[in-house]
Amino acid sequence: MFSHSDSGTPLPPVICDSYSTEIVTYANDFVVPEDRDYTIYQMSLEQVSAQLNAHGEHVFYVGVTDPVRGYTRKCLKYVYYDKENQMVLLIRTDVTDLYLKEQEKQKSISDALMIAKEASHSKSQFLAQMSHELRTPMNAILGLNEIMKTNLNDQAFLSDCIQKSQSSSEYLLSLLNDVLDMSSIEAGKLSLVKQHFPLSQLIDDINTMMLPAAEKNDITYSFKSLGKLDAEYYGDKIRVQQILVNLLNNAIKFTPRSGTVELEASISPASGQDLLTFIVRDSGIGISPSFIPHLFDAFAQEHSSTTSHYAGSGLGLSISHQLVTMMGGTIEVDSQLGKGSTFTVRFSLPRYIERPVKAVSSKTSRTATSLAGRRILLVEDHPMNAMIACRLLEQKGMQVENAQNGKEGLNLFKSSKPGYFDAILMDIRMPVMDGLTATKEIRGLHHPQAKNIPIIAMTANAFAEDLEKSKEAGMQAHLAKPIRPETLYAALAENLSS
Repeated sequence: MFSHSDSGTPLPPVICDSYSTEIVTYANDFVVPEDRDYTIYQMSLEQVSAQLNAHGEHVFYVGVTDPVRGYTRKCLKYVYYDKENQMVLLIRTDVTDLYLKEQEKQKSISDALMIAKEASHSKSQFLAQMSHELRTPMNAILGLNEIMKTNLNDQAFLSDCIQKSQSSSEYLLSLLNDVLDMSSIEAGKLSLVKQHFPLSQLIDDINTMMLPAAEKNDITYSFKSLGKLDAEYYGDKIRVQQILVNLLNNAIKFTPRSGTVELEASISPASGQDLLTFIVRDSGIGISPSFIPHLFDAFAQEHSSTTSHYAGSGLGLSISHQLVTMMGGTIEVDSQLGKGSTFTVRFSLPRYIERPVKAVSSKTSRTATSLAGRRILLVEDHPMNAMIACRLLEQKGMQVENAQNGKEGLNLFKSSKPGYFDAILMDIRMPVMDGLTATKEIRGLHHPQAKNIPIIAMTANAFAEDLEKSKEAGMQAHLAKPIRPETLYAALAENLSS
């Protein structure tokens, strides 16, 4: 029997009187306890002979204790040295490095499977919760519609039902927006849209939204400014607002009545850009220390009882964390159960350098009067959407002609006299010809208005890449459905005045 040292130095043959005794001694002296019986069995003459006759070699692996290295892994391989005379060669090779690498690989796979399993479980819980959350406002909307049908003559009651239906619709839309935002973030499709905005206006908009929400729950809402907030910045105002509104909504949701919620803002000037710090404090139920590491995980909820008591998608914090990360910032939390929570958001934005601009024409501020008498080409294939859009436009004194697909819209514009249409509202997904193709075709016509007539997208395609495609096709604006009347009127007024 031959061996080989780990240093590569050949060792002399091992000569023994009893092979069976020798392998038992070897196993007891060197092999780790859990592998000893296995080693003795694999090294037995009966097993070696059977494997050699069947396969020409006999290979197995055992754990061996090394006085210097500790646990090592050995490969024991039997081969015929002289088959005719039944002489066998045993080769022992150290495979510890390979074994450790394989163990690391297996651990990585195991960890990945565990993470995937936990994610799948979280998503399953989320889907079950969302099924309930989506059905609740939908049930209210459908129920209110049925009630209104039987009370058409009670104007006060109808007005109350309409208000409640509107509230349920807004909540349903917020749930869907959370799901879509999370989906686009996970798919890497959400991008930041940079524009200049006054910080003071952003704060005013947020306070205007949050104050009624807090008062509705008998919560005292306050805003604190550490220094002046009169600078203008270049960044994604909508996403900054979304981050803070998500945090404030969460604070209001988890703060009992008579509690307090505060937003604090401060600026730390730096070269070329400023560090903006926003702090949201509440006197709510707080968060347990064990759950804080999972607070920003998608679909995570601390307690099932909390989930059932406080409505919502449960995605707000995860979305806020992802958006702050995309902006190169940080979001931190300090919380104690029963004493409330403090969220601190920090990110840097470049200051907007104001350039001289022409005086704004007074006609841009007269939205209602500037739209009256305008003729709009509405390209929309869905009858209900077309009816709603027509009614909204007609309420402002506009005239509307409806095309049911892109091809029909193209032909209507192509055959129109110069100046007949003032603007085009274009759906994107339609049969026969889609809105992007129709827009490109219109821009390529020899019609006097082809190059400059305002074309505004009205579509359910709401991702940043959809907006980019609209611009590339030649559209001046992109409105995501469901479209709010004031947003539609503002987009038309802005593009008709330019």
